[in-house]
Amino acid sequence: MMQTEYAVCMSQLIMQYEEIKITSTHALDLLYAWAEDGDSIQLDKMRHQVLKFCQLCFEHTKQEEETIIPLLKEIYGANEDISEFVRNEHAHILHDLSTVAETILETKQPTDETVQMISRALNQLLEHKFIEEQALYPLVQTHINKKKLS
Repeated sequence: MMQTEYAVCMSQLIMQYEEIKITSTHALDLLYAWAEDGDSIQLDKMRHQVLKFCQLCFEHTKQEEETIIPLLKEIYGANEDISEFVRNEHAHILHDLSTVAETILETKQPTDETVQMISRALNQLLEHKFIEEQALYPLVQTHINKKKLS
């Protein structure tokens, strides 16, 4: 992949992250509203937003692995620790997202346990994305910029 393509991919990842943040905020608002009143209409809206959040995260994770992992290998060479860390984080996230999606589809009435589990999973994923945006993406962007100058 050429530097321009990487730059486009990085821009897409950042835009996806913004959409993920907006969707998660909406999903959490609907989750808490549903937890308060147990209304089935709120449940349907909340399900839609949580599942949209999960889908966006699945797509985002896939694109990161196709884009970021090869760049990390270029940056760190034979040292696979960082790439492996990202892969492990993603595997954990994908597992949590699958659990959230399964739970949300099976849930009929709000319970404290369900609301907390979904809320915790969404917030943990946002925290992961924030760390990527603040630490990993700038590292990759610096590498792309250095390659452009070479």
